[in-house]
Amino acid sequence: MCDFGRCPIHPGFLCFRDSRPFEHNIRLLSGEKTYTPPKRDHVFVYRITHVEKGMFYVGYTEMSLSDRWAGHRAARKREERKNDPLYRAMNEDGLNMFVMEVLEECGAAIKRRRELDYMRQLDSWNPKKGYNGLHEEADYARKLCFLFNPALEVKYTSLWQKRNSVVAGFGKPLPTGYEWLEKEQQELEETLQREGRRLMETIPSFLSPEILTCPPPLVFRNW
Repeated sequence: MCDFGRCPIHPGFLCFRDSRPFEHNIRLLSGEKTYTPPKRDHVFVYRITHVEKGMFYVGYTEMSLSDRWAGHRAARKREERKNDPLYRAMNEDGLNMFVMEVLEECGAAIKRRRELDYMRQLDSWNPKKGYNGLHEEADYARKLCFLFNPALEVKYTSLWQKRNSVVAGFGKPLPTGYEWLEKEQQELEETLQREGRRLMETIPSFLSPEILTCPPPLVFRNW
């Protein structure tokens, strides 16, 4: 077993075995060094691809490509993560079916926006095409709406802070007497999704001119 040795059979891949069958798990870009982390205050936006099914997972990392891949390999074994779409596929089909590559190196301040842009571009939040999940599409719409309606982000944050002060733990129901909070959150989420998806019809990316020309406090918020 070798640590990320270059595959002698598949050019452009690193492999975990130096003899057959080769486990080529990380795809290399030209001149890429998998042990090299991003520049300071930068991240890598990366893609993991199922080589037979063509399905994608998009993420970002402040670590090197090889360190982040090792994290995914370990996480797939954790009981609480085994049903995550990516890890379920890894466990069912084997790591040898997946390759990982860097899509972009970007500033840490816009890492989430660029991650979401690539999810949108690759449609990796579509369960038939990717492993990210529909909740990411909802988050895209929500964050796009926040850029043009910052007051809604303040209200959204405030409502969640109230909920967290009442209920400890994500997904737990509110106690009797807090139906008003449930209703307000639901109504706000419906507004964010409606307005955010309306904006998505005309704005293809977080790098679109309509966003880049917004006042800096709205654009460069560190999500």
